[in-house]
Amino acid sequence: MIQLFSKPNRRYLIGVITLVVITLLIFGLKYYNRMYMSNVELEKDKFLFIPTGSDFNAVVDSIKKNNLVINLQSFTETANVLGYSKRVKPGCYRIKRGMSDRTLVRMLITATQSPIKVTFNNIRTSEQLAGKISKQIEADSLSIIKLF
Repeated sequence: MIQLFSKPNRRYLIGVITLVVITLLIFGLKYYNRMYMSNVELEKDKFLFIPTGSDFNAVVDSIKKNNLVINLQSFTETANVLGYSKRVKPGCYRIKRGMSDRTLVRMLITATQSPIKVTFNNIRTSEQLAGKISKQIEADSLSIIKLF
């Protein structure tokens, strides 16, 4: 029978294979932790408002200002991997306790928004109505008046 590897070469080959497997496991665990582990630790749900015309840097600044994620770098890397940095969509998003970076970024990519409760009382004219509503949504009062 023909031997392909001598005994010293087999040890070297086993060592190299072991090193490659360990390296792949380390990078795999790092990737898993970044994408799937919880990165949102909040007392209660919070809302993230993204105005029309915002870019990715504005979204990151808003997330940082409101302390929505634990590790901002992890969120930024996940957003870049999933392509969110090139397709920011405006809206109102509910950030839930225990969300992973991947879940958060997928919600932002698909624009899965939360409804907003608009309340108004003691209104007599359409101008007053437009003024009250414009404070609660993104539209300005002139565009609301044009609807009447």
